[in-house]
Amino acid sequence: MPGRLIEFTVEYWTAVKSLTSRVILLLVSAGHAMVACAPDSSDRDEPLGPVALRPADEPVLSIGVVEGDGLYEFVRVTAAWKQANGRVVVLDPGKAALLFYDSNGVFLSRAGGRGQGPGEMQRLASGWPYRGDSIAVYDLMLRRVTIYDHNGVYARSFQNPIRYEREAGTMPSQSCCLVRGVFADGSFVGHPPDDIPTGPGPERFSTFTPWWISPNGAETHPIGTFESALYRHDPSSRSGVRGYATSYYFRYAIVSDRLIGGNGFGPSLRSVRVVKNSSAGAISVAFDTLPYPRKGEPFSADLQLAYERALRADYEANRNRYEGTVESYIQPYPETTPACVNITADADGHVWLERWTPEYGRAVARLQYDLVTVNGAHIATVALPSGSQLLWSGKGQVLLLQRDDMDVQYVRLYDLVTAPPSS
Repeated sequence: MPGRLIEFTVEYWTAVKSLTSRVILLLVSAGHAMVACAPDSSDRDEPLGPVALRPADEPVLSIGVVEGDGLYEFVRVTAAWKQANGRVVVLDPGKAALLFYDSNGVFLSRAGGRGQGPGEMQRLASGWPYRGDSIAVYDLMLRRVTIYDHNGVYARSFQNPIRYEREAGTMPSQSCCLVRGVFADGSFVGHPPDDIPTGPGPERFSTFTPWWISPNGAETHPIGTFESALYRHDPSSRSGVRGYATSYYFRYAIVSDRLIGGNGFGPSLRSVRVVKNSSAGAISVAFDTLPYPRKGEPFSADLQLAYERALRADYEANRNRYEGTVESYIQPYPETTPACVNITADADGHVWLERWTPEYGRAVARLQYDLVTVNGAHIATVALPSGSQLLWSGKGQVLLLQRDDMDVQYVRLYDLVTAPPSS
């Protein structure tokens, strides 16, 4: 009995585990669920795997212009998301602004502005949907978290309370402490620099320590220490250490009351659940692991060649972004490729894990994601167009940052549809 596709209307994207013994829900996209009716188990050799998805050929809306009205011209978009009422919020540090557009992509208003006063910005680093449809942003230069209401009206702010003290025998991975996400209860998470070991010895990981921050910034607590990027001692290097190709720092996303992250190596992701206790200043932290949906593979000679080919092509095309020779950017290879290289969370509480490819970080890179639940179930794979940047996802849609041949930026909303079977 061949499989067939049935479509019916629903209000949310979810997974149904047992409609019948022969029906498995695959996708809800733009308010519709696509259900594959599988053949009887006796007619197939293997169980159905995760559903394969991709953006539709045409966007639901597109914001951006080559030239003309400055309200639709972007300088440097770093974040964007869709609010519950269908409006799109765009963070553009180049304009030091939050930009608001309606569900048809028509400009509504802006908030922020360059400065140091309440609600103003100097170097907008990141931003997130906050409680309700309010907005939280972090200014790297001012070291300040600012909260706006759903229309961009200034509400309050506080200074980043995280402080960093370098451990003896280490150097910091960056110059400052960051705020990088929001828990469902309105508290925040951030981190200081990694501690990179610099002394003689075998290869070692730098250490990453995330911090919980109360909603008003008055309380902070470290919530674990984890392995991050892999380094080896190299006395010929000015710093005394050298990294490995494709070894990346600990990446993480926030899903409700959990931090889920990893460095792409090892057998599993780490899950850190944070709960505020009733007593003042106390939190409880529970640790768990989630399996990677796919493992890294041995870093074969063919993969090394593909990686170096992509690096050399990018070096020739973007010489102004590099210092020194291309050979100086070719580092030793770890034993395996990373299981994933980026981690984000969608509005439905799923975790998106970006796969490593030899072209990772280049404009031509293939963007492939594995979607997992907070319990580790692998529910979907998503392929995005090369050159895109994933800004937001939820309810069977993705919001992408895309550029044309003249490097003009567009924020585009797409429905997700099932991808054709690979040949």
